[in-house]
Amino acid sequence: MKYALLVLTITAALLASGCCSGCSLFDPDTSRVIFADDLENPVDNSTAYGVWSSTSAGVVDPAVFPSADDGEWYMLNEKGYFKYVRISTDSGAKGGIYREGRLSITGDRLLLSGINESYYPGANSRISAYSGKAIADQSLAYELLDNYTLTIGTGTYQRVF
Repeated sequence: MKYALLVLTITAALLASGCCSGCSLFDPDTSRVIFADDLENPVDNSTAYGVWSSTSAGVVDPAVFPSADDGEWYMLNEKGYFKYVRISTDSGAKGGIYREGRLSITGDRLLLSGINESYYPGANSRISAYSGKAIADQSLAYELLDNYTLTIGTGTYQRVF
């Protein structure tokens, strides 16, 4: 809970200062910072539940922090839902993908369903923004290498929370 309050405090300060008013990414809910509304430390760090990052950066929101480094972040919640962010640069245009939906873990598979995806294009993106687009369910192999390292598919992630 203290991490969520810190993230919300920083976001409120940025919004009050007008820092994000010139951002090239638009989100109608600019008070939202990814995971801030449901960020919780997992009960047990020896599980895949928690927040994971492919970079050294902490938790990001593609709509509020478009200058974040390229990377991927997963939030896997014990209550059965997930959030995912990918920020990438393609042909000089930075864009962000945000997904959320339901999560179940069976054996060595993460089963993601009811997925809604939003895309936040950078200034030079050739793809238009969209929000709440339903995409196909996913079944991803995962392995918890140690309490702080997780592989999902071909990616490796470090525990943030």
